[in-house]
Amino acid sequence: MRHEGGYSADTRVRWPEFLPWIVALAGFFLLPEYLSLGARILVYILYALSLDLILGYAGIITLGQSAYFGLGAYVAGILAAKAGITDPLVQLAAAGAAGALLGIGTAMVYPTLLAAIGDVAAPAWRASSVGVYRLWRDLGYALGALLAGVTADVVGLAGAMWVIAAITSASGLVAAVRLRETLRHATV
Repeated sequence: MRHEGGYSADTRVRWPEFLPWIVALAGFFLLPEYLSLGARILVYILYALSLDLILGYAGIITLGQSAYFGLGAYVAGILAAKAGITDPLVQLAAAGAAGALLGIGTAMVYPTLLAAIGDVAAPAWRASSVGVYRLWRDLGYALGALLAGVTADVVGLAGAMWVIAAITSASGLVAAVRLRETLRHATV
């Protein structure tokens, strides 16, 4: 059954939808020494996703706010450890300034990404497409942190930064190739 929005209402499960479960089961049987680590990772992922669904589904709060808390903690820690500044008010002001810079950068990027998703989605599926985008974005927070940590352990911090830069660049290239401009310019 087709809808006017262009998506299918077919409820059958296709084989690619089984792939994550197959990988998880294979890991369960082929890597039994990592079951504790795998269970812990899954608990953290489920926690992150459920927290976003409970508190962030209506846009009240998302896991993005944790970046501001983390940045503030890093700024305060660096000021105390490296610069010897232990005054809490100075640390709070510096953390607030760093958070403001991060907020300005986020404000320049995030609405543009949401607009791009809404622009290319069919009108009947637009709200759902933004929800799917947010799901994958938030899952990227958890998986990105795991990938960065494992990569830093294997090749060092500089190598992890290069891997993250390569993945981000590849993502931008995929978007540049796959997404098409939808604005039609008027001919004069």
